[in-house]
Amino acid sequence: MEALDLGAFDFIPKPSGSISLDVDEIMDDYIKKIKDAPHSKLDNSQLSQTENIKTAEKNISYTFDQFPIIAIGASSGGPKVIERLITSLPGSFNGSIIIVQHMPAGFTKTFAQRLNKKAKIKVVEAEDDDKIKKDKALIAPGDYHLEVKRDKIKLNQKSKYLGVRPCVDYMMKSAAKNYQDRVIGVILTGMGKDGAIGMKEIKKYNGCGIVQDQSSALVYGMPQAVIDENAYDEICSLEGISEKLKKIGLRK
Repeated sequence: MEALDLGAFDFIPKPSGSISLDVDEIMDDYIKKIKDAPHSKLDNSQLSQTENIKTAEKNISYTFDQFPIIAIGASSGGPKVIERLITSLPGSFNGSIIIVQHMPAGFTKTFAQRLNKKAKIKVVEAEDDDKIKKDKALIAPGDYHLEVKRDKIKLNQKSKYLGVRPCVDYMMKSAAKNYQDRVIGVILTGMGKDGAIGMKEIKKYNGCGIVQDQSSALVYGMPQAVIDENAYDEICSLEGISEKLKKIGLRK
């Protein structure tokens, strides 16, 4: 966590086993990260504060009959960005947050505990059958897909999708199906294209989509994939996303 704070691009857990027999299991991930690292912003300590909004045909409504569901997806560069977003929210935030951050098993719990100490809202690593509540953020545990069924979290270890587990697409598609126009999808920095199909599903059910802009993102793979699919309503800087989430979560 400290290394990521200081600007590390990403990390890979040390292979387990007495003679590292499972090293092949992480090789694909290792290669992807090495290839993407040179294309990232080497200094992500100062992210853009300039709001850059591009609005599609639909105008986002910030009024909800029931509390909104904020579905957030991120990968490389995500921990720092998510921390800034979550810690910017007031304790009276009137919304539920579900986060899929591509991170190995064992690290998401530490990440959630770190955020919980700094944030005004409650942040926990999600457990099976956790109830989705307002004023609370749930982070998908590493090596588990997180899906929404009715008002509860369901975890599973289905095969990796797009090479990742947890998968943003699984989370967003299930959230869209259950909460429809109450869902605000947010795609942040990250390599790959996880989240593009999930955001299309959110739009299909009349939810809204926000994408981080390139100037404030460490890696623009995931946001660009959403833009390529035209599965968004607005493109905002990190600061702009923070302000919009505050507005969405205002108490009535």
